[in-house]
Amino acid sequence: MVDYSEIRAEPPVGVMGLWRDGLSEPLPVLSFHLYIDALTMTRDLLDDFEVRGYRPINTKLLNCIGLWFLIMESGISTVVKTVSFTHDVSNLKKLPNKFAEIPKIVSSKHCPTDLQKSELQEFCCFRNQTFHDLYYERKNTKYTKTHFSKVPAYANEIDMMEAIRIAVNSLNFYRYAIQGVSLIENNTDMTKVYQDELLPRFHEIMQEKKYTPIVFRDLDITQSEPLTPDIYNGIIKY
Repeated sequence: MVDYSEIRAEPPVGVMGLWRDGLSEPLPVLSFHLYIDALTMTRDLLDDFEVRGYRPINTKLLNCIGLWFLIMESGISTVVKTVSFTHDVSNLKKLPNKFAEIPKIVSSKHCPTDLQKSELQEFCCFRNQTFHDLYYERKNTKYTKTHFSKVPAYANEIDMMEAIRIAVNSLNFYRYAIQGVSLIENNTDMTKVYQDELLPRFHEIMQEKKYTPIVFRDLDITQSEPLTPDIYNGIIKY
């Protein structure tokens, strides 16, 4: 008989992680695994949107938004972990600070724009209002840089697409921050999937339903240069 609780102690076969000399085991990169689930859920929700239109209190959609947030947070945190081997990052506690300050810590010549930081901050606020049920405590919150709903519990596909755009945009900035590694898998490039599949599909459905068009900002093409020494052997499956 197998002790199921002990299975969690060892990395299962097929898990993707970041390997470097000196680590006792690979550093898991959770965002890669989350991406497949998030993409599947997004496609299902767009199918449902096309058939049924708006659904109030769409809990599956709220979960999808949360998953894209987790992908973004996991990717950025992976960069922070790798930088922590050579720099002090102990003062970086919140995600917006991690996103904005890492390039400064390593004296990078490329930093996120003020708009990118503001969008990520609003995504964090939107997510926290939803996950921690903070609507009444923060009902006067205004989203000035994004299309997020002022009542997160009533989120619809506009909020989902905005969440995806900010998650993809934030990860794309740090795509090559780890020397020799792409944080966005090349065989399922989320920037291309967003631009070539998800966004056009959303706009087509909005047009079919005769909803007022929504204009999302384009992805920012600026990317960080590598922020870590060339000490990693790339993303591997173990």
